[in-house]
Amino acid sequence: MQLQNIQQQTAEHVEVYYERLLKLTNCLQVRATNIFLTIVFKASLLLYLRLVIVHMRINTLIEHKEIVVVCEERGPINMS
Repeated sequence: MQLQNIQQQTAEHVEVYYERLLKLTNCLQVRATNIFLTIVFKASLLLYLRLVIVHMRINTLIEHKEIVVVCEERGPINMS
């Protein structure tokens, strides 16, 4: 009788540990998936930011050239 009780308690403990292990494994998989998605997002964002920076530089150079042309047409500015 006692052997059967011990076996039943052992089986219950194993079941509890197995459920906890499954929950932990699931949690780790979710965290790994989130980390992977975060890395992919950051890598994609980096490429987008490079594109935006290049476009801003081009626009800034164009605006700078326009300002230089306007200043050359008006002649020197007398600040006194």
